Amino acid sequence: MKLINLIFKLCRNITLAVFLCAIVAGIGIIAAKSAGFKPLGVLGSSMQPAYKAGSLIFVNTNVRPEEVKVGDVITYHADSKLQITHRVASVNIESRTFTTKGDANDEPDNSPITYSMYIGVAGVPIPLLGYLLMSLTARKMVATVLILTGFLAAFNLLPVILLSNDLEKKS
Repeated sequence: MKLINLIFKLCRNITLAVFLCAIVAGIGIIAAKSAGFKPLGVLGSSMQPAYKAGSLIFVNTNVRPEEVKVGDVITYHADSKLQITHRVASVNIESRTFTTKGDANDEPDNSPITYSMYIGVAGVPIPLLGYLLMSLTARKMVATVLILTGFLAAFNLLPVILLSNDLEKKS
């Protein structure tokens, strides 16, 4: 009976920890978005070692392109779907463009980045959390929540099943 109580407490505590982490992460992302920060996952390795692939970054969209300086790390639209995060190598105020370069690249990027392509200044990377963000697209989010809920429900039923088996053995 003590083992079943211990398992029950462990299941309850793990479930509570998972839900609290999910709630805190959700609130954090919502708060960041409402403050003008865009969460993004780093896909490539062109910014290593500063920004490793799989890192989560929050891009500050409140910084105007006119405020960007050489050395800042910016995120910009490369096309309608692709967003790139690279360091600013030079700023041309007259043509309203940036020249960017990945930290791991030998040469600057070929095309100048116009102010209209600019999204914001990248913040401090959080390793590995970008993989989680990238995997939780809208469609996958529903499936992930359903699977997680089912897993946690089954996990919490484990003590009940063990208890019923224990009672059957005693009778």
